[in-house]
Amino acid sequence: MKVYNKELDGSPDAYFFNFAGQSGQIFFARNNTGSPYKYTPYTKPQQDDSIRVVTDSNNRIASWVITTSDGTQYTFAQPETSSLTAGGVTVYSAITSWYLTKITSATGSDTITLTYQSGATTIDSTTSYTAFNVLPNNQNSACVPSDYMSWNYSGTSSIYLSKIETASQTANFTLGSRSDGGGNRLVSIEIESPSGSIIHQYVLEHGYYNAGLSEVYHRLRLDSLQQFGSNGVQLPSWKFSYDNSYALPARTSWSQDYWGYFNGATNSELAPEVVYQGVSYGSGNRDPDPLREKTGVLTKITYPTGGTTSFTYEGNRYGSNNTLGGGIRIKQIVHHDGMSSNNDFVIKYLYTDASGNSTGVLLQDLKFYEALNYPETFYPGGWATPEQCNYLTRSSTSYISPGVMQGSVVLYKEVTVERGANGEGGKKVAYYNVPSLTNYQVRWPYTPSIVESWRGGNVTDMTEFNSNGATQEDQSFNYTSSNEKSIKGIVVGAY
Repeated sequence: MKVYNKELDGSPDAYFFNFAGQSGQIFFARNNTGSPYKYTPYTKPQQDDSIRVVTDSNNRIASWVITTSDGTQYTFAQPETSSLTAGGVTVYSAITSWYLTKITSATGSDTITLTYQSGATTIDSTTSYTAFNVLPNNQNSACVPSDYMSWNYSGTSSIYLSKIETASQTANFTLGSRSDGGGNRLVSIEIESPSGSIIHQYVLEHGYYNAGLSEVYHRLRLDSLQQFGSNGVQLPSWKFSYDNSYALPARTSWSQDYWGYFNGATNSELAPEVVYQGVSYGSGNRDPDPLREKTGVLTKITYPTGGTTSFTYEGNRYGSNNTLGGGIRIKQIVHHDGMSSNNDFVIKYLYTDASGNSTGVLLQDLKFYEALNYPETFYPGGWATPEQCNYLTRSSTSYISPGVMQGSVVLYKEVTVERGANGEGGKKVAYYNVPSLTNYQVRWPYTPSIVESWRGGNVTDMTEFNSNGATQEDQSFNYTSSNEKSIKGIVVGAY
């Protein structure tokens, strides 16, 4: 009842942090004793950080102060506001981020101050599509389905870094406009001394994919990073190359796989084709394409020295059948010194076990359909008679949320790293633990999946081999957890 009356939050909020090599989540556990309730912050994974929340006069979070184990204090006091509009109605508008504004050393003698500027609003448009198909066992011939489509627009009043000040230097950041969905791009960075003289300047040169087409096709990319000395003379630059094997579609395109990656399919609907009880419904092709999903990815960095690093990718695969999954993985990295290909250093990555099976694990199976009964009211002979219509609903988004860890929906239990084009530098085989995933409700309405990411991604064993395949070193790693804190929430289990 307290949840219904909005006196208590049925699901704990999750706050994500990422700074100075530390990352994780923050949850608040409620202490049921006392009035008003007290809330204690906890991190996931557990870290030896002290977290202090500063609230305003309305008891809303104004800033965060995190002190790490070495005594360094990080203050996050610059808010950023986002809003969501659905069907022309603003669903919410709230502070969704707090940016780092100050770093103070353990002794308090050194301080770094970060200042921000407001930029153009970033707009993100999401299409939600649900198709209804009448099932053969429908009892009422008058049941006529109508598909449902909605557009959600999220806007962020973006905050961008303007200045970083230390006792010895100041870095100034200059913004420019962009034409691929709002927001701004970083144009240049100037490093100046306390007297105001320029020490270094860096200029970012950008381009657009599909630059000759309308803006809905545009996607910004970084082409080069130019550097200038204190005298204004241009120095050698960094250059960046990308995979352009296929032309990227419009940002609103339905040519996407189950996880949203480009698949080149010409779809007339976003809901995928579903085979239910031997009958095929719909035509949406949401299968992944391992070639097209690489479109636009970084393939080479050219350094000021003339050397390069090249990257080769391949599609994620999982299971004993090497099933294609969403996204890509690194296949090979080649370091070239800019003088001779004979000096190239090649690193290869293999994701199969001794039997040739993929070691990938899909964190969560997806589900895009559901057979449901909908009550409909008809008026045969002037009387209102409620009837049941049996529909197969097909959704553009999975009813079960995909498990994501470290930005990927596929994790690997075993990875082999070979050094040299022919393995002449030996190899390393590493084994990783994959977190368990819990879904408490596997029927409508579905509840969010819980990925214990803090338990996964850790190396459990690592073996080094020389070029002849002889073992050089074998290591095992064990992990323990202590002082685990469970924070419970309430979810709807049936309706």
